Amino acid sequence: MKYFYILLISIACLALTGCGGSSSSDNGITLTPQQQEFADVVYAFATAINNKDKETAKSFIMADVVYNKTYGYDEFKNRLENFIDSAENINFQVKDIGVAFLDTNLDSAEVRADVTIKYNTNAEINEILEIYVEKSGSLKGITLFQKYRSEVSAFPPVLE
Repeated sequence: MKYFYILLISIACLALTGCGGSSSSDNGITLTPQQQEFADVVYAFATAINNKDKETAKSFIMADVVYNKTYGYDEFKNRLENFIDSAENINFQVKDIGVAFLDTNLDSAEVRADVTIKYNTNAEINEILEIYVEKSGSLKGITLFQKYRSEVSAFPPVLE
């Protein structure tokens, strides 16, 4: 009977040991180094917007970008410039992020990011974004930007 209790306690300890985990990103999901490269594009894009750095933010947008299903580079760029110029106290935060590769060469990936974008006094956008990032040599850029499930993203809003 004593061995039964020792065995039961040992099994419980092993089970509890397996419940732990490590987290190297915001949501507890560990990204591979290859996945992290693509996630970093989204983080750098958000940082550029927070810093009101239009040129850096635009440098992450590829010329063939699909924005909200129909718009292209010019529409996205113009809305982004308007937002950065007009908004005050921008706080673009990526809460959760996941990366799935779209090809076997690991040259393009779908990045899903749960974001909160606060600006001005009390304006806020909460969305799960679907962002495709493509690698061309050492450069990486956004080729698709929309709300998850092919819906229209509210970002960047047009401000007057």
